[in-house]
Amino acid sequence: MREYKKVKNSKVLINLPKEMEGKKVEVIILPFDTIKEKLLLNKLLLNGPTFGAAEIKSMRDVRTWMNKWKVKQF
Repeated sequence: MREYKKVKNSKVLINLPKEMEGKKVEVIILPFDTIKEKLLLNKLLLNGPTFGAAEIKSMRDVRTWMNKWKVKQF
């Protein structure tokens, strides 16, 4: 459940569904600006560049090759 509420007299009123009665819940309060920034970051990450299958294979090949190195080679 997520709601955006306005603070009035230093209080926030939340109406919960009846099935929540008697249950323990976690309440997290974030300033709305923080939420907007988080949503912008999520959008950036979801729309960012991704690796293709060939690039992933190349990285795995390099990692395998590096794992074969001996310390005295440096």
